[in-house]
Amino acid sequence: MKNWLAYINSLHSREIDLGLSRITSLAEKLSLNNFACPVVTVAGTNGKGSVVKSLESIYLAAGYKVAAYTSPHLLQFNERLRLNGEPATDELFIEAFKFIEDNRNHQPLSFFEFTTLAIFYICKKQNLDILLLEVGLGGRLDAVNIVEPDVAVITTIDIDHTDWLGEDRESIGREKAGIIRRHKPVIGGDPNLPNSVYEQVHLLEAPFYQLEKDFFAVSTKENWQWQGPTQDYQGLPLPSLKIENIATSLMVIHRLQSQLPVSQHSLIAGIKNAVLPGRFEWIQTPAPIVFDVAHNPQATAYLSEQLRKTDHAGRTLGVVGMLRDKDIPGALKPMLPCIDQWYAGTLSESRGATSANLQNVLSELQVENCYDFDSVADAFKKAVEDCRPQDRIVVFGSFYTVAMAKEVLLGGENGN
Repeated sequence: MKNWLAYINSLHSREIDLGLSRITSLAEKLSLNNFACPVVTVAGTNGKGSVVKSLESIYLAAGYKVAAYTSPHLLQFNERLRLNGEPATDELFIEAFKFIEDNRNHQPLSFFEFTTLAIFYICKKQNLDILLLEVGLGGRLDAVNIVEPDVAVITTIDIDHTDWLGEDRESIGREKAGIIRRHKPVIGGDPNLPNSVYEQVHLLEAPFYQLEKDFFAVSTKENWQWQGPTQDYQGLPLPSLKIENIATSLMVIHRLQSQLPVSQHSLIAGIKNAVLPGRFEWIQTPAPIVFDVAHNPQATAYLSEQLRKTDHAGRTLGVVGMLRDKDIPGALKPMLPCIDQWYAGTLSESRGATSANLQNVLSELQVENCYDFDSVADAFKKAVEDCRPQDRIVVFGSFYTVAMAKEVLLGGENGN
């Protein structure tokens, strides 16, 4: 498996190469861009993974055969494709990789394009009831967009990936809205989407349902209720994932109810089971550790809010590593009120920021108590060493950061 992934990675020099011209013709030739089951495609800056996970969990609780394709992974590539809740096996991936390699006729493909086609090959053989697709980057030119969705979901729009998607919410929204299809329902998980999304909805005459306009989440301390266009669900359990994302998922389920009926019993069971690694994920060691992949201002603001809501007596030690093409000042600023001691680590990825970069930003934000390290692994180890029983550690800033710290915790790699 490792050899295959290394080979696929060597085929195309650019880490990110948006565009559908390379992949579309090959997908059509191999009949990998159409499915007999309903397809839900999810785009957005934050919340994509949570929407996919909650949909997957609820449909599994209802007894359906479900495939969920998400990216990036945390610890193993196989995490990117879950079949009925379990990562696809090496054997399935290797068979699919061989098929794509044997049939691409030297067509250049990026890593994401090659692996996306392989995942679609696997999914075609599964006799699925529903296929859930998370957009990798943007929407309009992302490889998953070669498949026609029956429902398109746009979660939230914030400033991220500006080198590829544009500098403002309107430009980014326009790219995300590229997953919308004519006359097919669109679910908006953000009460304040940019006008570019609405323009695409109207242009394609797509039925549109938006959070806080067409459906609502009303919560109490004990439970919450979902209020939809023609139906309400009451007494729902408070989720571990962000409630707005669960509410967005329920709107999808409501729209597909005639094709894939789901009972309230299955809804409740699915919501209880919907847990996603790296999203406000707590692990209890002698002191609690919180892992969160938050890496843009919107996501870190939510993380900061959740931390402040959590009862805590001791210090909060923050371990951070980020990619240098992110809005580092914007992402770090919301975390300032929460963190008492900072541990900045260099990300060894090609786009990784150095710990010196992070420390310089923190200094400009008037933070003095920051250690810098040559790796996230070293930063995490030092935080664990300094942590007292009443303290907590928060690891955030990137999928890579969470993965490296988790590997240390699991006794694996050094995070380099």
